[in-house]
Parts: sequence; C-alpha cells; structure tokens
Amino acid sequence: MTQLYSAFIVDVDTTPPDLFSVFTYQRSQMVPGSRTPATAAHTNVPRSGWSGLPVGWDMFVRSWRAQTNLRIDEPLMDWAAETSVQLDYNNKIERMMPLLDLLMAPQTFDEVAYPGAQTGLWIRENLTFEVRILMQPKATQALQDFLISHTRGHRLICWIYLEGQLRKDVQ
Repeated sequence: MTQLYSAFIVDVDTTPPDLFSVFTYQRSQMVPGSRTPATAAHTNVPRSGWSGLPVGWDMFVRSWRAQTNLRIDEPLMDWAAETSVQLDYNNKIERMMPLLDLLMAPQTFDEVAYPGAQTGLWIRENLTFEVRILMQPKATQALQDFLISHTRGHRLICWIYLEGQLRKDVQ
C-alpha cells in the first residue's frame, strides 16, 4: 500500500487560523500553521494538490488516517473531537469527519457504486485535491494552553495520510 501524507502544525508561537489546507504545499514551502519550511518529514506530495497529481499519475485511495507527534490524551482528544477534517476532490466534498476518528483508526471508503465495484476514491492527474482542517477557536486555545504547559516544543504536528495504490506513468 502506498501513502501520500501532508502535515499541519499547531504552534503556540503563531496564531493558528480556523482552517488549514493540507496536500496544498510541497517541500520547501511553509507548512500550514508554522514558519517551518516543509521537508520530506512533512509531506511527500509531488506538487500542490491544487494542481492535482502530475501527468501520468493516479491514485486509488482506499482509506485515510491521521497521526500526531504527541500521545493522544484528554486535551488532545478534546481538541480532535471538535476539529473537522474534510477531503475535497475536484472541488467536491468527498468525506468529512472529526479528526478524532482519523486518529483512532484508519477510515475506509466503503460505499459501493455498483455490485462488484472496488471501493475507494480514484484521484487522477490534474484534478484538484486537498484536505481541510476546520478548527474551533475555543478548543484550539485550550490545546495551545496545554502545549505551553506540557510540551517542550510547544507545538503539535499532525499528519494526514491518504492510503491506497499510487501509479506513475499511467497511459
């Protein structure tokens, strides 16, 4: 299984917006929510999702999930329960759910369009895709207060993964 991943950062040294877009930047561009240039640790997206996958590429996404650099305890769970994650493809909302669900277990694309069909989302070349993180200001402030008092780096890094089959040089 192949993974595309993209991160966002909740950093107490910056004012987080109510909305982050991930899969919309590539290496050397700023990671959403920080003053940190993206490296391979933050994303492996070949180009901005706003431009779609490169010519000759496609991906059949079977599931998506999230992961953080911190242990999932009560303050993080409270914030994640109040934070929505929305997957958009070709300017259409494909999925939306609480971040907490993605942190607890991979979520599959389980609707079947017709009998015998494979389930998933087919992302094709040059069609836009992004994941939007919609945060509630009160919950985000509580998370920042927790980060200040309980972490050394004062920031949370959260990765969103799209998992499936990525193909290059598709004719």
